[in-house]
Amino acid sequence: MSIASILLGSTDIHFADMEAHIRNAGGSKIPRHQDNFYFNLVKAKGLTAYIALSEHSKDSGGLNYKIRSHQRVIRHSLSDVKGFSSYIPADSDEYSELKGGIYSPSYKPGDVTIHHPNNIHWSDANPHGESRGYAISARVFDSNEKIDPAGVERYKRLLAANRD
Repeated sequence: MSIASILLGSTDIHFADMEAHIRNAGGSKIPRHQDNFYFNLVKAKGLTAYIALSEHSKDSGGLNYKIRSHQRVIRHSLSDVKGFSSYIPADSDEYSELKGGIYSPSYKPGDVTIHHPNNIHWSDANPHGESRGYAISARVFDSNEKIDPAGVERYKRLLAANRD
């Protein structure tokens, strides 16, 4: 929480949630997305600490990050990946215009990457024969952050279309 306070430039922060990432051998990809498409934080004053509990990398379902992709939330499309209502197509104009490269860390247990809510990230499928990968995503938000109602409606429309 001390590191999150420094990174967010606020002492008024709270632990928002935690999510388990289990990357099974033969498991599907996690499509390109921005967490803030789902969170809808007006000022995007939050972060996710991705904490590796086992070794994994790009080749075994580890996260990839689009460098310098955190300026704003870009358009997401309807996803056909189970568990994901939406994604950012790699061939979309907005994604193609981004100048940064891709960062694909190799994780060992205890390694941590921290990303901005607007940072685009994803993982490739974990091929059959690879080890299962485990990680935790812990999220911290500025307590004064507001939720964008228009963004919530945008997300709900895409979510409803995905569930029909």
